[in-house]
Parts: sequence; structure tokens; C-alpha cells
Amino acid sequence: MTRCTILIATLALSACLNPPRVSYARFGDTEFGGRFAGFAMSPTEHIIVETKDPLVVREVQGVLRSAGGEWPENIEIVFEIRAQTPRATVRTVLTDPKGRFHLSNVPVGTYMFKATANGWQSVVGTIIVSKGAKANQIDLLMPVGV
Repeated sequence: MTRCTILIATLALSACLNPPRVSYARFGDTEFGGRFAGFAMSPTEHIIVETKDPLVVREVQGVLRSAGGEWPENIEIVFEIRAQTPRATVRTVLTDPKGRFHLSNVPVGTYMFKATANGWQSVVGTIIVSKGAKANQIDLLMPVGV
């Protein structure tokens, strides 16, 4: 192997082991009537899908999947929640390489959520955190973007 080939192979391996972090813009207060104010926006976000029914869970934790089943490794997903008012604080967590996430100490209540990944359609909806909920985990499918 030549020195150039070794350098290229080393750079490629480094990029796989240490993928670049994607920076996400934030929606402003006036966009979408303030509905998504404070939430992240992927650089390639073109479609936002809304879940039909609220997700009722005991905790804000779960897994995000792609159409193939599991989440592709090293694709960063931003999962966020906000109380139902536009000026409320947005809490954000990044998924692990398998698409799993957990936001601790979320009080009982109703929240808007948004899951965002570069190259995928964003998913938004409502989460109801309830001590009496049957489900303990959120399981969401993220459609590939266009």
C-alpha cells in the first residue's frame, strides 16, 4: 500500500468511527404560527409527519426506527419535547447509535414532541405522561425523507 492509500483508508475509518455531528437550526417564533418554536430543524427537512393519536406512556423513553426495522448506526436523531405552550422550554436528547433515547424526570402532563434526523421526515405529535399508562416505551417509525 502506498502512503496515500493508507491515509485515505485511515480517514475513511475515522469518519465511520467518529461520524461528524450534524448541527440543527431552530424554528423561530413566527414559523408555523409558533407551533414548532424552539424545536430543531434538520438541514434537509422538507416533510413533517404528525402522529394521529397521542402516545400515552409512563416515561419519555423509547426507540426510533426506520422503515427497515432498526435505526441505521451512527445517524443522529434529535428527540425533543415541549409543554403545550409555544414559550415553554424545549428538552432535547440525542439517541444512541441504535435509535434509543431517554428523557428523565419528565413530570406527568401533556407535551408536544418532535423527532428529527438529517435525511428523514420529521415526526411530531403529542405525548401524555401518565403514571397509569400501560406503555412504558415510545416506539416510532421515522420515514425516509425526500
